Amino acid sequence: MKIRSSLTERSLYRQRNHPQSTARSNGRRLSTLTLALVLVLLLMQQAGDPEVYRKIFARLGVPITTPAGIEIPSQPTFLPAVPSQSAETHDFRKLVALLSPEERDALTRRLAAIRHPSNPADDAPDDTLGASVASAARQAGFPDPTEFESMLAITADSEPGDAGWKASESTYLDALQAALDATYFDTIEDGTVWNGGDFKAFYRTLERVAANDSFSDDPVYIGVVPLIEQSVIYRGRHVRMYGRAVQATRIDAKSNSFGIDHYWMVWLRPIDGSERPVVVYSPEVSEQVAALPETGVDDSGPMVDIDGLFLKRYLYRSAGGYDQAPLLVARIQPVPQATSSRSVAPPRSAIAMAVAAAALIAIAVTGLWYWSVRRNERHSRQLRQKRTQPDLKLFDKLE
Repeated sequence: MKIRSSLTERSLYRQRNHPQSTARSNGRRLSTLTLALVLVLLLMQQAGDPEVYRKIFARLGVPITTPAGIEIPSQPTFLPAVPSQSAETHDFRKLVALLSPEERDALTRRLAAIRHPSNPADDAPDDTLGASVASAARQAGFPDPTEFESMLAITADSEPGDAGWKASESTYLDALQAALDATYFDTIEDGTVWNGGDFKAFYRTLERVAANDSFSDDPVYIGVVPLIEQSVIYRGRHVRMYGRAVQATRIDAKSNSFGIDHYWMVWLRPIDGSERPVVVYSPEVSEQVAALPETGVDDSGPMVDIDGLFLKRYLYRSAGGYDQAPLLVARIQPVPQATSSRSVAPPRSAIAMAVAAAALIAIAVTGLWYWSVRRNERHSRQLRQKRTQPDLKLFDKLE
């Protein structure tokens, strides 16, 4: 039961919803909404900066930004698709699989000697090797196994069109070498330093890079994390990535049959934000990369495009102990800094203007609201006074 005053008709109980407290509550609510508006405007301003997304997705191993002029096609599958093999390629791989490891090594040296006739001793044809390859070709189902004997008997000074050189022999030699290339990666020891089983794949890939050989028409654009965690899947695959070269060392090559006398070891920081280094070997590098120091890290090094084959996870010693890094043998092409597509962050003046505009809008809205509230309070007070003011004429009649 509410007891009202006979003079003002107001409840004698304490009023819970006082007009001033309601106004203060509305003021706090409006201030909160204003701050939320400013925050939304700031987030909308920052949403156009790709650098924000690079930091958020830094550990996904996906290249968020790439140099200008290079479009990375969409690759919906995480694991790379295995390249399809033609029937002819399958036949050559079957032929190579029938050879013993010693015969494959001898065939590797023989084919390399035909391409690089630098050592007369290696250039001498081996009748025993030719007979072994012909026998394996017969078991593999080739129609004329004797062709392999004549191919392996070609001397270094033979040219297409010479006597004893058939038009198909050059193609056969390339296919035979391609079948051997696939076996080189089977002996690689992953997650270690250099081992003896790594050198054929290493020097053969350097030879292909130096000869500007085409690896495939569909490289896998990749980051560091997939190469580290799925090294077996990507081993020997044509990959491509981008990064900043920070260190380069020229190394004299060991004796080999692939015509490689030196190569470069380049360490780079990838652009995927993973902060894990990548080591790349290449037969030649640009002057910008060659000028990098052999020790330490030069963060002002050039941005480079890496296009080659992934070999293994390489074990190296870092400041924090032993760690692993992806090892690639690839072409290293600098990307001009002027054409880099890394989006420029919005200038601070634009951010300041956005904040100022949001503040002006908030002040204007607050001012209008405050004026409206004060006006309503005055109007309500006047109405209450007119309604609750006692009739003084009643007291005059009492005299």
